[in-house]
Amino acid sequence: MFKQIGRNIRVLRKRNNLSQADLGIQLDLSRQQIAHYEKGDKTIPLTSITALSEIFNISIDHLIKLDLSDLTNDEFTALSKNSFDRPKSFDLLQERSSSSVLDNYFKQIIKNHLKPVEDLLQKLLIKIDLTDLKYELGEEIKKANQFIEENETNNFNP
Repeated sequence: MFKQIGRNIRVLRKRNNLSQADLGIQLDLSRQQIAHYEKGDKTIPLTSITALSEIFNISIDHLIKLDLSDLTNDEFTALSKNSFDRPKSFDLLQERSSSSVLDNYFKQIIKNHLKPVEDLLQKLLIKIDLTDLKYELGEEIKKANQFIEENETNNFNP
């Protein structure tokens, strides 16, 4: 993975007419560190990947997954604007992008796990409401029976 990112860093750096030292200054890294990144010899920290994405105005997904050396100048320009007619390989990458995968994963969790819980909660709330109603009706029946008993005893006393 780091070899592909390294190749892309080199392509982006050259397209922007930057030396390794120039890019190192922007990232607050040494020229040697940039050389290691470009060779794919070193692990690139997420902070550097994020900074590179901002410097070159390219998404992290494209920086990591695409082979940027194959793109034409027009595709490069459009890629930074995110507005060109992408080849099918880009669509495939988009489908596999981490945000898309996470989104689908969370939708499945909600569908498979939370929906039954929501249904169960609805049933419980209905039972609670019915239990409360039953209790309230029981109390009202007790009051009514008490009232009837009191009236019957008062009416039968001579």
